Amino acid sequence: MRVSANDAFSVDYCRIVANPEVTLKSWQRLPVKSALCSETDNIEAMSAKPLFDSGWELPGIRSAQVFFAALPEILPLPTNLCFEGTSIKSDVQSLLASNEASQTLQIRPGTIWPKPSVFHVRATEQFLDQLAALARHHPEPEICDHFHAYSGNQGLMQWYDAFSGDALLIAESIAEAKVQTFTRKLGVPYAPWRARERRR
Repeated sequence: MRVSANDAFSVDYCRIVANPEVTLKSWQRLPVKSALCSETDNIEAMSAKPLFDSGWELPGIRSAQVFFAALPEILPLPTNLCFEGTSIKSDVQSLLASNEASQTLQIRPGTIWPKPSVFHVRATEQFLDQLAALARHHPEPEICDHFHAYSGNQGLMQWYDAFSGDALLIAESIAEAKVQTFTRKLGVPYAPWRARERRR
């Protein structure tokens, strides 16, 4: 059972108890404190609030190498990136750690169990070239599970379940002309996006 960051619920209770008879739909209806799942499952929590309210959505991105090679086309460099994952390979971790930066924006984790590794880095064009080169030799989960970009306290990109086909969200502060250039490089479509209002 894989509970996606895009599912319409959040998980705040972190003690996981094995129970193979609980299905995804029945698990979603359980009270938070009785959430049950297999100990080997990857339980993911969704962000309660997006990093921005409107912008663009880009579905269908699956290649980490192509994505990181194209990032200089759209992001104002240098800028901060957040990488979160449970399977990040050691050579990727070394690159991320060597470019570590102070976190200036609060970002909800995409995974609560198993405990993920999280890196905030200061990205330059050289860093992105190095990361794209590493990505040639690793499947995408060995780079990250979730990815975000921000500058100061302003979110620029939000991407839970990165490279799964789920949409990358880009803030409207980034000009549409840059989004068009970026999507042409990636070979994916884009569309306007606005956050849904949460029901009270």
